[in-house]
Amino acid sequence: MTPRLLLSVTLVAAVLLSACGGSGGSGTGTGTTPGAGGTGTAPSTSTAPSGGAPADPNAPRPAAKADTNVIRGWIDALRAGRIRQATSYWGLPAIAQNGGSEVFRLRTREQVAFFNLTLPCGARLVSAVQVAGYVNVAFELVERLGPNAGCGAGVGQRAYTAFRLRRGKIVEWRRIAEISDVPTRPQPAPTPEAPQATGPVV
Repeated sequence: MTPRLLLSVTLVAAVLLSACGGSGGSGTGTGTTPGAGGTGTAPSTSTAPSGGAPADPNAPRPAAKADTNVIRGWIDALRAGRIRQATSYWGLPAIAQNGGSEVFRLRTREQVAFFNLTLPCGARLVSAVQVAGYVNVAFELVERLGPNAGCGAGVGQRAYTAFRLRRGKIVEWRRIAEISDVPTRPQPAPTPEAPQATGPVV
């Protein structure tokens, strides 16, 4: 299948340069590489301090299992190179912000599929927390199957992404530096016309 896609070429460059990005010592992160069987949750830190002061509303707390399962389903499909299945976990319209201030609105299934294709790494979900209305996820980067794959030096590093879900679908995907970060939310720019992109959607 060769869909006509309307994403900016800038998205491709931004994603390919930073998709394996994150924070910490060696590239994306410095955490000990976990096994693939992690629980995908983190302990709550939002308890009120002694003295009766209110808890920080942006403090990380355990993510809902249903949300974590959607994100795990998406990343498992992407890692296996099943782009069409990975796309099915997204709602429309959706927003993608892969670091920096540039934000893209994805209005069609073809645009979502193309965004997924531009992510060169696969990943395994390590942990997930709820932060200020987002589900923030730590991923361990691995190679993936399918078109445009090639994680290279990113393998084994950590990457962090903030997700917002609506009705069980991903509608925001924002790269963050640490799992506890609250993502910035600049307004998405209009999606400009882009040269026709072709390639198989698995």
